Amino acid sequence: MDKVVSVDDPESDMLNLADPVDERGFLDLDPFAGVPDEARFWGVVWRVASLNGTLWNDSLLQFNCVLLNDEVRQLRGVAYAYALWGAVFAVPMQVLADNEQRYGDYGRMHRKWWAAAYKTYYAYLPDLGLKTACSLRNYVLATKDAAVSSRRRAGEALRIVLLILKFLLALAFFAPMAVYELVEFVLLGEAGVVLAILMMNLINYYFEWTTLGAAASVVFVTIGVVTHIWRGGRG
Repeated sequence: MDKVVSVDDPESDMLNLADPVDERGFLDLDPFAGVPDEARFWGVVWRVASLNGTLWNDSLLQFNCVLLNDEVRQLRGVAYAYALWGAVFAVPMQVLADNEQRYGDYGRMHRKWWAAAYKTYYAYLPDLGLKTACSLRNYVLATKDAAVSSRRRAGEALRIVLLILKFLLALAFFAPMAVYELVEFVLLGEAGVVLAILMMNLINYYFEWTTLGAAASVVFVTIGVVTHIWRGGRG
């Protein structure tokens, strides 16, 4: 007795793909026993064509019933297209299951092919495509967020660098003036500063401490001039 597999469970068909086939082959050739080989060949061809024609005719009628189904007609958009796509594979499986005696081993073989196509092109690939699209969308959004965050951090780092440079420039400009004002305050004014510079140069000339005495004096006087100009500008 042939094993009957429910069309509602395509996976069971997939598990039985290795079922042994009748030793007679896909078709029962007994009706052509005893006839010449050429007639036997054309008889088999006719029978296969007849079975395929009947299968497609019954499948189209069944598919038309699916199109007229109230539940299917209530679907819209992607859900409607997905339901019809599943029916493309489920309808031939159902027809072959309902007419198993008519199609025999040939029909059971085709059912397994349709079950494999159902699992691959209806159950697996659309779900894989949807999950892949969601993953790509999440990746794009994450990349965009990461780019925005990186740009924000780069902006903050640049702002900090600019603040440090600004501080160093201000320090390089105001620190010498602060030193000059302190010296001027200690020496009781400009006259004291000039006298101190002259004394330091005379002592350096006599003891020869360094050859940079004159240059240092020029720099210090320049700082003093800039300090007085800055002080006058503020006033």
